[in-house]
Amino acid sequence: MNLTYKKAKIEDLGDIVFLLRQDSLGKNRESLSENLDERYIKAFHEINQDPNQYLMVAEINKAIIGTCHLTLMPSLTFSGSKRMQIEAVRVHHDMRGKNIGEQMIKHAIEYGKSQGASIFQLNTNK
Repeated sequence: MNLTYKKAKIEDLGDIVFLLRQDSLGKNRESLSENLDERYIKAFHEINQDPNQYLMVAEINKAIIGTCHLTLMPSLTFSGSKRMQIEAVRVHHDMRGKNIGEQMIKHAIEYGKSQGASIFQLNTNK
């Protein structure tokens, strides 16, 4: 399975929100409107304009099948090391059980290291 990764574009936002809605928590928390809620669009632009934010999408044959949100932060621990937070990790329900999440996390860590991070945090809802 040949996954590719890229920084999300505004055109990807509908697919990302679809992924956020797929789990039971998302069904209760995310907006279920047919059209994208303006709050998603505003948040996307805020994330996209911040150089310490990376909204990543994973694709197979140009179809978005996963996403996660990466945030780089300065830290005093570990002698002033940079840390990266990984959150909102989602894989399309049809693609689960194929180690895609694991591959996405590995790619996220590689990205973080390339940006100078040496501390990694994964936020979950469990």
